Amino acid sequence: MLDELQLKKPDSKIFELTLERLGITADSSLYVGDHPRNDVAGAKSAGLGTVWLRGIEEWDYALEKPDFMIWVRRIWEDRGRKRGNMLRPLNGTFPTDKKIAGIHSIPIAEDGSIIMVWDKNEKTLTTVGGRIEGNENIESALNRETVEEAGLILKAERIPIAAWYWESTDTYTVFVMARVEKYVPMPEGFETTGRVSMNIETARQIIMKLEGSGMRIDLLNMAEPVYKELMNEERDPAIIISDYQNNWTAVYEHEAERIRAALGALMIEIEHIGSTSIEGMAAKPLIDMMISVQRLDDVDVLVSPLAQLGYEYIHKPEFPTRWFFRKGPWRAGTHHLHVYAQNSKEWKQQLLFRNFMQANRDQAQAYMELKRELAIRYRHDRVSYTAGKDEFIRRVLFEASGIGN
Repeated sequence: MLDELQLKKPDSKIFELTLERLGITADSSLYVGDHPRNDVAGAKSAGLGTVWLRGIEEWDYALEKPDFMIWVRRIWEDRGRKRGNMLRPLNGTFPTDKKIAGIHSIPIAEDGSIIMVWDKNEKTLTTVGGRIEGNENIESALNRETVEEAGLILKAERIPIAAWYWESTDTYTVFVMARVEKYVPMPEGFETTGRVSMNIETARQIIMKLEGSGMRIDLLNMAEPVYKELMNEERDPAIIISDYQNNWTAVYEHEAERIRAALGALMIEIEHIGSTSIEGMAAKPLIDMMISVQRLDDVDVLVSPLAQLGYEYIHKPEFPTRWFFRKGPWRAGTHHLHVYAQNSKEWKQQLLFRNFMQANRDQAQAYMELKRELAIRYRHDRVSYTAGKDEFIRRVLFEASGIGN
């Protein structure tokens, strides 16, 4: 019928004719579509309410906004792959084969956390950035977007990590990583986003929970090696073994009281573990603690109260029988909190090792000498340092359990 009338979207006559055929009025109707101009602008010109299916086509900011908006991520990504709208990695250089119409960033704070924004309208965690306006270049657009959305000024080095191709406009949106230079007040009128700091793994978990695997997860995976390079994570800070400090027990007791008060009935017991719990033992200067809970089935109930004490939940899927929280920066924490199920094998082994070492000075001395030797041999390799203690710990647990008697 439309071909016979030689009508094409966004001609308003198409929508008016449809309303007439259906016997309904424009003010009582909503038109749902994915194309900003053909669907949304066309329907608006005929007086209909509009719902834009966001994500399939890039929005044209010269148009009047839709009345409603729905994210359709699955359709977006599936259709995008069929049409060539793929996220592809960049090797530190901006693409030159097509126009760059959008620029986004994953800023890195001084403490090593990444910064993303929580969009209050769309209820999603996303990158900082947006469209490049007509009078802007890539740098000026990113500078404006980071101030408006997150109250940030970035350092000059911006490393391109990925590009998303929009087939409908034959353009790219490019994603970069950059360090934060300073924080500034956000201008008025940009209250729809909120700045959120976290590590990459936490961002990955939140996005997976909100929307499952997809483009944003792929982007974080592409960003991670660039992040490590910027943070120089391939070379760990030096492992420092300090002489025993008489105040370590008091530091633990003070922190234990704060944790008891914060968690209340959410926890059962708390214990001081690790080398700082063994009198006379040289150790890395951080306090290891463990608490027991009834079951390891919902870590979220602990995240908020512990965050108020300065602890960050670090997801470690390789340890399914333990939850881990850190206080202090990555690789420079002051307190580690391990969470086990009450009377679990892991809980009992921690107590068994600590108690045996406290009661056997010869073994404690041998353990201390081993740690000093490993700290010299693997000064910047914490994985090898930790692995080097495994055999000693297994032997002590075997002896302490009485199995070898």
